[in-house]
Amino acid sequence: MSLSRPPSPPEGLDTIEQRKPRKAWRRYVQALMLVLLVIPIFVAWQLLNSRFNSTDPTVAGRPLSNPHTHLHVIALGDKAGTVYLGTHYGLFTSTDGGNTWPEARGALNNMMIMSIAVSPANPRDLAVIGRPTTGAAFQGSLYFSADGGANWQAGNAPAGLSPSAYLFSL
Repeated sequence: MSLSRPPSPPEGLDTIEQRKPRKAWRRYVQALMLVLLVIPIFVAWQLLNSRFNSTDPTVAGRPLSNPHTHLHVIALGDKAGTVYLGTHYGLFTSTDGGNTWPEARGALNNMMIMSIAVSPANPRDLAVIGRPTTGAAFQGSLYFSADGGANWQAGNAPAGLSPSAYLFSL
């Protein structure tokens, strides 16, 4: 048995060494095409996501239309059909059982409403616990309304309450 060199390939056929640079070049082109396809898809997704999931809490008349509007508490008012929603973007009121919500943005709309209390003696007297949704101040505050939620007055937090306390109930 003699050790000899294998015969050379017929003309027109490539050797393995000649095909390696072509494969590397083909992989480079495929990777480039993939990147060029992914970038526009990512940009379009970001634009659509910011358009439909903005921090604007609601579509007017639908307080829970944005998935980022967290519902914290529900309370019933004095009259049949009066419903209060405490959300991440304020207090919303409906007088027809939740069929319509007249506010485009809730009362106290810069506050997370954590708790709502309706006075049994006078159902137009409301109290809520709210906490700012943004900013450095995270202190919960009490708010009172004597006119069914049309106007609000800030109350005093209980003495000795830690500024980081997360208030939940009245």
